[in-house]
Amino acid sequence: MEGHTDPIFREFLLKQNNAWGSYTTDFLRIPSQGKIPPKQFIKHFGERIFYNEAWRDKTCFQILVAETSQIQPAMQTIRDLEIKKLDINLGCPSKKVCAHKGGSYLLSVPETLKEIISQIRDQYAHHLSVKIRLGFKDTNTFLQNLENFREIGVDQVIIHGRTRKQMYKGHANWHMISMAKGKFKGLRIIANGDIKNKNLAEICLQTTKADGVMVARGALENPWFFEPEKNTLQNKKKYILEYFNFLSEIDHYQKNQGHLLKRLKSNLYYLFQNYPEVRSKLLRSQSLSELSNNLKA
Repeated sequence: MEGHTDPIFREFLLKQNNAWGSYTTDFLRIPSQGKIPPKQFIKHFGERIFYNEAWRDKTCFQILVAETSQIQPAMQTIRDLEIKKLDINLGCPSKKVCAHKGGSYLLSVPETLKEIISQIRDQYAHHLSVKIRLGFKDTNTFLQNLENFREIGVDQVIIHGRTRKQMYKGHANWHMISMAKGKFKGLRIIANGDIKNKNLAEICLQTTKADGVMVARGALENPWFFEPEKNTLQNKKKYILEYFNFLSEIDHYQKNQGHLLKRLKSNLYYLFQNYPEVRSKLLRSQSLSELSNNLKA
């Protein structure tokens, strides 16, 4: 999730020693002109994560491409850095991203998308996944894109059960994911969308027969996804205080407490989703001291 799964937050989660199997970075846009230096890739990955073998193994690096992206030099850098897990973001619904013919827009042009992913696959021998939606405006290209991914040799397809037109409205269509799993048995399929707790994850796996699930907003709302009995108001308070202490040790946030407050609010917006009165009071906090007092209250 852009703005959330940056290196700082992922490092905080990794230090929690929770049960998540893997993490994915937010996307790094591959430009149409110029070359991204290796240090920028490492910074996006998270320097401390990159040089920690255990953390690095649990992290998938995500990029966002368009037809005009400079793929060859980007793939050369990815190979040189020995990044072993790569994901292509084909689900981003952002108006700006789609206007530049990236993200979920590419789902509407299967042949162009096939050329792009083929080019990446030809230059990358390790684990390659694509994160998609059911389509752009509709689902008409869904099966064709999946067939192309199988033909190209993509290792894993993560399917968000909505089209780009739907954004995040309505319900994720798990039955379309089930159809994909039944029809493309050679593809590893991961289900995504409306998986907010462990019980829903189990129902989703039963419904779709998918090989696994990816959780985004549900994980922000409930960091104890696999231990629902721990998802209490008291533990949420403890969690956000631990995050505050973690951020307070970072030089940037020591110097700019306004940014620290904003960052905490972006996290607790999801964390206290089921406690609207508590969340509203916390979000109205105008300073760190006021936020601290409201948490204590």
